Amino acid sequence: MMIPRNPKRDRHVGSVQWVELSSNPVKACIASLETNPYNRDMFAGGTVSGDVYIWHYELNLKNERNSFAELHSETTDCGKVVDMAWTRYNVMSKSDYALLTAHSEGTVIQWRVGKMIVKDKIFKLSIPSTNGRALILTQILATSNTEFVAGCDDGSLLLCSTAQLIPLGSSGVANERSTSSVTNTSSATNGSGKANFFSPGTIELKSHSFSVTSLQKIENRRQELLLSCDLTGEVFFHDITDTINSTPTLIIKMPLPFKTHVVCTSDTEYIFSPSDNGLLELYRIGSGKVDTVEPSLPLKGSPTLIKMSANGKWLITGTYDGTFLVYSVAMEY
Repeated sequence: MMIPRNPKRDRHVGSVQWVELSSNPVKACIASLETNPYNRDMFAGGTVSGDVYIWHYELNLKNERNSFAELHSETTDCGKVVDMAWTRYNVMSKSDYALLTAHSEGTVIQWRVGKMIVKDKIFKLSIPSTNGRALILTQILATSNTEFVAGCDDGSLLLCSTAQLIPLGSSGVANERSTSSVTNTSSATNGSGKANFFSPGTIELKSHSFSVTSLQKIENRRQELLLSCDLTGEVFFHDITDTINSTPTLIIKMPLPFKTHVVCTSDTEYIFSPSDNGLLELYRIGSGKVDTVEPSLPLKGSPTLIKMSANGKWLITGTYDGTFLVYSVAMEY
């Protein structure tokens, strides 16, 4: 069950309560959620069985009751949805978006989201140097409207271009059924009900030693950096400003324990990593110093999420037995 909640602030006590807005059924456990950064009233979810959902939240200023609706749902046969990424469908369109869903069995699906929601393309990823060895995807990051980076369970990092596609033929998808309330005509399927697969242009970046757990694009002044981190806390910074260099410009080895997810500040000064029982680790890149922020209340559990707001002023981690922690980030120079 998908249950969105509305924040209601109590100004007298300075607290925020989250009130249930509605409930929407889903076919399996949600494994990935991602808000559309170009339209924050829209977000997508993927399940452990490969279902993809797109929802829309609408603030109703005339009534107290806001609306929340499912725009699209579809079951795929590509495995668990491990991660998602939003980007513009093309640089000329402000109303059409592209949703990339990364599936555990080495497949990425591109969905075109606009007046209609369609399955646009299906990409089968492989490592060029290993003669098509099967991949298990763990992370995806859109670096532009024509490029994305995929992180893999074996530590591989693949930079993929959707502007350079090689057709791979078609495959039957009779078991895929759309339940969208909008018209769903797709360029990923041909008239015979088969799906067309493509191999994107792929550049291998330096591989990690263990499973990739985090990907982040950082824009610092005029420089664009790709951050990647594996399970052991090994962090690579690749410069992707103009041309792609497969060798990282900086490699950092963060101390144990294992890092499930990390985020870096836009000035590349600090890396944040959630730890067990509500702890938040702050790693200073320049000195290697590690500080720890403890929660105000005792918490239990291991986090699977850390996200930073677009302006870098808010940080959220979780969950700890269903509890999220929200931090205010203030940089001191």
